[in-house]
Amino acid sequence: MSNAGLITGGGESLLVDTLYDLRLTKNMLDALTPLTATAPIATVVNTHGNGDHWFGNQLVAHAEIIAARGSVADMRQVGPAEMLALTGMDSPAGHFARRIFGRFDYTGIEPALPNRIFDGETVLDIGGTEVRLIDVGPAHSASDTIVHVPQARTVYTGDIVFAGAAPIVWHGPFAHWLAACDLLLGLDADTVVPGHGPVTTKQAVREIRDYLEYVHEQATARFTAGMPVMDAACDIRLGRFADLHESERLAVNVHTVYRELDPSLPPLDGPGLFGCMAELCPASDDAPPSADRRTAPSGAYSSPSPRAIRPAKPCKEETWSPPPPTTHPPPRRQMPHRPLRHATPARSSPAVWPSAWPRSDWSCPPRSTASCSAPSTRPAEN
Repeated sequence: MSNAGLITGGGESLLVDTLYDLRLTKNMLDALTPLTATAPIATVVNTHGNGDHWFGNQLVAHAEIIAARGSVADMRQVGPAEMLALTGMDSPAGHFARRIFGRFDYTGIEPALPNRIFDGETVLDIGGTEVRLIDVGPAHSASDTIVHVPQARTVYTGDIVFAGAAPIVWHGPFAHWLAACDLLLGLDADTVVPGHGPVTTKQAVREIRDYLEYVHEQATARFTAGMPVMDAACDIRLGRFADLHESERLAVNVHTVYRELDPSLPPLDGPGLFGCMAELCPASDDAPPSADRRTAPSGAYSSPSPRAIRPAKPCKEETWSPPPPTTHPPPRRQMPHRPLRHATPARSSPAVWPSAWPRSDWSCPPRSTASCSAPSTRPAEN
């Protein structure tokens, strides 16, 4: 589950992200009432366009809702209706999605899109408290906003940081995400509030950066050797990163690397990407047997030593607990505006999430072997 955060100033507050459904968002808002009674939520920032960071917006629709331009485009492309369609599919992608998202209720959600869009970087004054918004995307998604509170030495990273879980590169390029990590490491901040997982420190940023560098290096080597994308995902050994939750995200990450290296490769739609992750995730009682999965046509590359991937902590969402609010006095002086500077490599194309997904079989690229999946296990309960 995702994190959200409250930044309070003199007589008003800023909420960083809402949650994945109305029940969760209402529970969070109720828990924040002792703080928001005297400092009402006047501003909401959605860090990016994934639903677990904005589907609850309708409960704070009275506020100014701010997001980067690319995030709004993502929100228009994938909303509650698309998630209902995905979790309703009778396919490996649908079975996998139900394991991950089945606890959330997408019914009754009326999409409340941001009413203020920014580009690059902007600075807000929240009751005398300076808050910097910096779009470091495209990386995880089309736009990824970090929220920096200099006085509190705190940064909310959105999904640029997953604490204890593997990151997922829906969009890329990898170079942008690495640059975003470098920017975070250079901030004067001691407290890091990740998009998922417990409140942490910059060590979590370093771990994410190391993982991304490693996966990009490993996937590039297999691309150069002519290995098909799913064979590569099955073949990569995660080493010290094997204990991360959601390690099946490697399938999406390898696919993103391949598309960076060869932009002519067709993008997968959302169900296709979830189908690829299902290949790397141990099956559940809700999943069809591995014999139903596709195999590659004859003549495809054959991995010399296909190995099963068994995530140490597979297919498990972190339990959400709200981070402590950032409360502090008004600033003594106005902080100078500092423009964002980081490398800007060529953008890669994101996955395609059509407004009306076909309820057919998934479209993950076939493998040349059928020995990738781990034995059937039941996912751990939260």
